[in-house]
Amino acid sequence: MRRRPLLAAFVPLLAAPACAQPAAERPTNLRPTRDVAIRYRVTGPDQGEMRIAHSAAAEAIRTDYAGFGPPGPVIADIANRRLILLLEHQRAARVHPLSEPELRTFRQPEPGTRFARLGTERIAGHACTLWRIIPPMPGAPPLTVCLTEAGAMLRAEEGGQRAEALEVIYAVQDPALFRIPDGWRVVRDCRGRRPPPPAAGTAAPAPRLCFVP
Repeated sequence: MRRRPLLAAFVPLLAAPACAQPAAERPTNLRPTRDVAIRYRVTGPDQGEMRIAHSAAAEAIRTDYAGFGPPGPVIADIANRRLILLLEHQRAARVHPLSEPELRTFRQPEPGTRFARLGTERIAGHACTLWRIIPPMPGAPPLTVCLTEAGAMLRAEEGGQRAEALEVIYAVQDPALFRIPDGWRVVRDCRGRRPPPPAAGTAAPAPRLCFVP
């Protein structure tokens, strides 16, 4: 199985409030307290750039990739409990409903997550505090992040993969960035319509998809 991508840990942290650890031992804010768009350089096994836009009002995060990553922008629509992959060349959106456990990873860190303050840095013209975040799951690698007082994440590093901010723009984000464009097809998981288990020695079937009018 392929290693877990950095963004599997990075994006949920952008949406999560700080956990119940003494204030001196954890970040003041783990998510931006106002709208912001951040452009990052990504280095490591995956290389390229990405842009993450955070809307406080919509409770949503949009990630656009260049040079690596999925085939289109990904929207974490937390308020509506779904992940959206925008496939621009198909004018289609693939929707994955967020289960309660998945939703919790966006709402708050896993119970038992620990934080260690490492120092301060200045990235893309903004001061930030460097933190090591230690997940509670056995064997899970720690994540090192640099967070501003306002909760903007300027660097994330995990297992040799690194994302570092090149540009930070605090401005109200266009609500259209976090919606499925009008006229696009919508495809979602057919939850509740599970196929029978595969026969011994055969591969599991691909997830069933439903077209939504």
